Amino acid sequence: MIIEHDEVKLLPYDPLWKTEFEAAQAGLSQTLNAKRLHPQIIHVGSTAIVDMPAKPIIDILILFSDEQAVSDCVSALIEKGITFLGDGGRQGRYFLVDETGAFPHHLHVTTEDNQVAKDQLLFKSLLQGSDKIMQDYISIKLQAADAYPNDRTMYRYMKGSFIDAVLRAYELGVQSNDCKAHAKIRSRQQMNSDDFQVPKFLESEELPAGYYDPVDPYSDPPKSQYNLKALLNYAKEQGKNVVELSKEEVKPFKI
Repeated sequence: MIIEHDEVKLLPYDPLWKTEFEAAQAGLSQTLNAKRLHPQIIHVGSTAIVDMPAKPIIDILILFSDEQAVSDCVSALIEKGITFLGDGGRQGRYFLVDETGAFPHHLHVTTEDNQVAKDQLLFKSLLQGSDKIMQDYISIKLQAADAYPNDRTMYRYMKGSFIDAVLRAYELGVQSNDCKAHAKIRSRQQMNSDDFQVPKFLESEELPAGYYDPVDPYSDPPKSQYNLKALLNYAKEQGKNVVELSKEEVKPFKI
């Protein structure tokens, strides 16, 4: 599947994304184990979250305990023919793309203590542990994709604003000890802990002031063609995600 670089096209969750990751994981393990490299290989990004609409791209985090192993891994993947795109301005974290499968694979190779990787795993765990965060994130993604269908930079900015705010709220919750254990980070640092905690307010409908303050994509052109708030409420009443609604269901909400 080929995706235009700036195109933002969200699809409903597809169980094949998990199948595609598992096949990629097996292939990567075989390639890297042959080089005596034994990383954690983790499915991240929206395609890793059940029921999350997403761009059909399989994001794969490859983690090592030391930088030499990271370098050896990148060399092994380049040798295999996977395209190397450098560090993207993030020192110590390397990005490669493989478009030979049914879906593109974006490979992120770094060490276990890399802060971006740790944040990525934390946000994944928070999504899986809180229906409130999950639904808010879906809403932000749909708004951003609707407002900027051909501008991936703005789409990423919208998502990033939300993610940063959720992580900030989590940190504030931990610092205030306002926590409840109900989710775990799937990282080597947290593997042996059964006490990983998530703030109570992140699973509550009553969120604190400043939970997040997203940029409004409709404050400037292009304007949305639909009353998104009413559309989201309708989808919730029907027990569906917005992306699952038919054109006939969506039509009455056109402005």
